[in-house]
Amino acid sequence: MALQNKYAGQVEFLIVNVDDPQGQQLAAQFGVSAIPAFFFINSQQQVVASVVGAQSQAQMEEYVKKIIP
Repeated sequence: MALQNKYAGQVEFLIVNVDDPQGQQLAAQFGVSAIPAFFFINSQQQVVASVVGAQSQAQMEEYVKKIIP
């Protein structure tokens, strides 16, 4: 949430519930095999990074910086 507040208006953060049918479909589309899974998608809709497992705020921020135009 801290990063969501810090980068409001620059980055959109989405949380997908993989117990929901739509979430399951999206997880299958992205090949999610474990949770949590994070995908960093730039403004051209390209996945520039992905990571599985718990991450620190600092690690997450490094990925976020890769997608800011």
